[in-house]
Amino acid sequence: MASSANENRKQKFRLITAIFALVFSLAVPVIVLPLAVLTFAAVNDLPEYYAGASLISKGQGASVYLLERLGTEEQIIFPDMSGRIVGLFIPPFSVPLLMPVLLMPVAAAPVLWTAFLSACALGACLVLRKTFVLSNVSTLWLLAIMCLSGPLYESLRIGQLAPVLLLAFSLSILKMKQGRDISAGLWLSILLLKPQELLPIMLYLFGASKWKVIGATVVVGAVLALISTTLVGVDGWRHYFQLVGDVNLNTRYMQPELSATVRGQLLRLLGVDATGANLVSLIVLTLTSGFIVFCGKKLKGDLNGLLFIAVPLGLVTALHCHDYDLLLLAPSIVSLVRFEPAAKIPAPVTLLAVGAGGVFMVPIYVMIHYQYLLKGGAVNPGFIVLLIGSIALATFAWKQLKKTA
Repeated sequence: MASSANENRKQKFRLITAIFALVFSLAVPVIVLPLAVLTFAAVNDLPEYYAGASLISKGQGASVYLLERLGTEEQIIFPDMSGRIVGLFIPPFSVPLLMPVLLMPVAAAPVLWTAFLSACALGACLVLRKTFVLSNVSTLWLLAIMCLSGPLYESLRIGQLAPVLLLAFSLSILKMKQGRDISAGLWLSILLLKPQELLPIMLYLFGASKWKVIGATVVVGAVLALISTTLVGVDGWRHYFQLVGDVNLNTRYMQPELSATVRGQLLRLLGVDATGANLVSLIVLTLTSGFIVFCGKKLKGDLNGLLFIAVPLGLVTALHCHDYDLLLLAPSIVSLVRFEPAAKIPAPVTLLAVGAGGVFMVPIYVMIHYQYLLKGGAVNPGFIVLLIGSIALATFAWKQLKKTA
């Protein structure tokens, strides 16, 4: 009886602690959501999606990748932007996925878009709860950590697509765990919005011969490409490749030097130009891609291999991956917490990892990003943590998973 009463008290304490943690962390979205609306004209990325979809609806799809024409459309729709231009770098085959943004009235778009992204983030947490069978306490902690995460803060602040991608990826993981591969592939196809982040996932699945998942994603991609060609035409495709191939425009509008990637770090070093950084990054990406395919084959498609090896290594070596896109690591972190061998990791190592991860949590993330990186800091702390963490996690996962493969 006494033992049962003590356990009940412990459970209540854990629950109360988790509730307080969530209430405290909610201060971040409470601040950032109104901020996202108030600073919409100055920093938000929705205008690129909205103006691009608008041009297509007017039969001018071929000009969506012409910065001057896109910028003019952005000013017409959102005159408060006062000359600011947000370039559209989403590939043509993903453009059809943007068309639903036109359902939002322009006047209400800032509020509706921010609310939509918030709902996607919340939905992703609920999907992860179901996927990894989280308790109420664990779910509250997941929500609290998500609220404090720098990637979510940044994606909501500037209206980026990362929460949408996280929800789609989380749903694909759930479907793969349920053995519904075609459905998983359909959800994965939403990541075609940012194919460089879909690449490591597809490579791992390729190595594992997960043909149904791959096939469903490829079919959707092919259909989208056909639809896209009718919307933007051959000229639209040509303009896209000219845009992404222009190193000066690429670095000016996409700011890859801010990302926690190999390419991003190289661009911060003195004496390394964009061409050299791109070449070295491509070599590293190629080698990493081969390793990911190898792991997919040897680990027979184990989902933990995808989450612990392919996704972290794929993001840190991606040619373009901003901090907000690191939301895709959420399933990996949740799965690691539920991974039984992880409980045997020495406490000092765990504490060190948690402490290092603080660089991606508010307010530390905000200080690093705005007071250090944007002012020309030479070394990106986020890159160092992500690189070391990815290699360490991949090594640990390989040793553990190959025992049961």
